[in-house]
Amino acid sequence: MHSPPQCSSVCLSHGPTRHGGRQFPRRAGNTPSECAVGIDNIHRVMSEDAGESLPDDTPHSWSYSRGAAEEIHVFQRALQSATRAPQGVIENWETLDESASGFRLRRSGPGARLALHQLIALRPHGARRFILADVRWAETQGEAALVAGVRALPGLAQPCRLRSVSTDPAQTGQWTAAFLLPVAPGLPASLVLPAGRWGPGRTLEMRCGDESRTLVITDAIERCRDYDRTRFIEI
Repeated sequence: MHSPPQCSSVCLSHGPTRHGGRQFPRRAGNTPSECAVGIDNIHRVMSEDAGESLPDDTPHSWSYSRGAAEEIHVFQRALQSATRAPQGVIENWETLDESASGFRLRRSGPGARLALHQLIALRPHGARRFILADVRWAETQGEAALVAGVRALPGLAQPCRLRSVSTDPAQTGQWTAAFLLPVAPGLPASLVLPAGRWGPGRTLEMRCGDESRTLVITDAIERCRDYDRTRFIEI
């Protein structure tokens, strides 16, 4: 049985690793973009963008969740450069170049700290929706600027909520922020959920908007710093 790829947890690299050239051709173009960091924060930003809200029994958090707050950069003015949605925090970045599968981004001022293989949400200039992406490399420039290369996850992510299912209602879990990556040509649907939260064989209730489903996690596609991407079957 093959284990899913294990993602690195090293915080910053000295730049992109090259093995005989880039993984994909890039199209240059400096344009503004928006980013969100931290799974809870990303979920709030994307839910607000879609006009959705969390159920009453979802644990509340600050604009940055506890986990994301621990990832705030050492710069004391981190939040001063961010645009505040009612509950989510969106940072202003710049897209330096892009291709069908990745982006090279730059943040000129302070903001949330990034780690390799951390989940972010990105809305490029002109795009209507955020996409999920994985941080592949990052390097600092000067005293405050940060440049990062990110790989887009397949499909347009839909924010959803998950909780464990039990025959004893008292044991039913609280709702947890997650994302559904819908079926793309040649690819099965998958879930993006907090790292280590649930393993194979767990039965969960998933709610996307007003739709509710029961599913079982089958196996992990990849395990990364703050998220797992998993396959599932509906029951």
